[in-house]
Amino acid sequence: MSLHLLPRIALLALLAGACLSAQAQGIPEEAQRRMIRGQTAVEMARTPEDYELAIREFREAARQAPNWADPHYNLGLVQEKNGHYKDAVASFREYLRLAPKASDAAAVRIALAGEMPSPMALPSGCRFRSRCPTAQPRCASEDPPLASPEAGGTTRHVACHFPFSVS
Repeated sequence: MSLHLLPRIALLALLAGACLSAQAQGIPEEAQRRMIRGQTAVEMARTPEDYELAIREFREAARQAPNWADPHYNLGLVQEKNGHYKDAVASFREYLRLAPKASDAAAVRIALAGEMPSPMALPSGCRFRSRCPTAQPRCASEDPPLASPEAGGTTRHVACHFPFSVS
């Protein structure tokens, strides 16, 4: 097996675990399909227009399963990445309303506590670094990638150099 297939196999395993978790929560299959489509769109995105497809898929997943927190989290990340800051704040707030005790809820609250950066003068690197307790020098110079989280079994993506380091 070639090494370039390993990330794809890992992603499929993560998605399969997420689907099993979603089924256990009673999430409609169509919502799960939309979530997977959104995640795939994020993985393949190269332009802002590509992220719009992910936004549409995550919105539809949230519409199909309005009490499922994960689509709101992913939606917020992609909206923020694409410059839709007010929409991202609303999505993150809905995520916190639905999952106030999630393992990353504290990090989301910290990110929402500060002011959103001006779209006319975006900071370099991570846009949340000024309000993040775990920010490092790297956060100022490098834009964090939108990637699947290191902790298995979740359907949310993270945009952080140090995911899950805030509790």
